[in-house]
Amino acid sequence: MSTLSSALAKMGILPKVVAENDSSVGQTSSPNALDPGDKTYDANSTPPGTRHCGQSETFSGSDITIDLTDLVDDEGRALDGSGLKVQEVLFQAGDNNASAITISGGDADPYELFGSGKSIELLAGMKNQQRCNDKLDDISTGTGAGASDIKFSGPSGATFSYQLILG
Repeated sequence: MSTLSSALAKMGILPKVVAENDSSVGQTSSPNALDPGDKTYDANSTPPGTRHCGQSETFSGSDITIDLTDLVDDEGRALDGSGLKVQEVLFQAGDNNASAITISGGDADPYELFGSGKSIELLAGMKNQQRCNDKLDDISTGTGAGASDIKFSGPSGATFSYQLILG
């Protein structure tokens, strides 16, 4: 099993996201897993999906912005998504959040997951999984001209997690 598949299995993700030249696929699942259903991602799939990352966050009084050019993959290595696209995403709000969290493109270099200027809100315990099918812009850099930031807004103490498949 490839390193990517092993890392995905550890996170409870249905390991249908496989690295290039990896034909072994385990069978694990969890209620918090990104479930690509019948979709298999690899370097040769349409659309391609070769990198995965995800983590949990807690608000401490201000917005949280993730920069898709400065991520950490499942094995703790730096992951620069430049030139890739978000192919599938899972966002989940914490079960005990007091109010909704809002997800939108970032302020400086917005990566518009939901359309230009659009956002979504997740109430406590809600999940949003989106298959993007190679329709979004490439992740790029350049303050004011790039497309690399996703912003999360919510009350102090609220939690959320995200998982991304890039390709």
